[in-house]
Amino acid sequence: MNPNPTFRLCLRSTPKGATQLAKGMALLEKAVDLEPTNVNALRHLGHISMNTKDYKKAEFWFNQVLTHTKPHSMMPEELEMVYIFKETAAMQAVCKSEGYTFQ
Repeated sequence: MNPNPTFRLCLRSTPKGATQLAKGMALLEKAVDLEPTNVNALRHLGHISMNTKDYKKAEFWFNQVLTHTKPHSMMPEELEMVYIFKETAAMQAVCKSEGYTFQ
């Protein structure tokens, strides 16, 4: 569970959802600019990128999470899920570059 509900607000589906999503992305990217090791912001950027089908960016963000996670700061199962998301994003990026589409 994310202790900061502000990030979840960015993902709510509304008529102006795309605008909210873009603003949320910008805020998260600013957070990462200010604190490059903020794994919560990095992870949210990865999930947003996956949801918007920007798989190369998602792979990048999830890789950043894995790079900046301090030992014992995340449960092993959580870390495993981040790794799975990174690999999934990488596979989908390759498929997308070869012309496959996802529903």
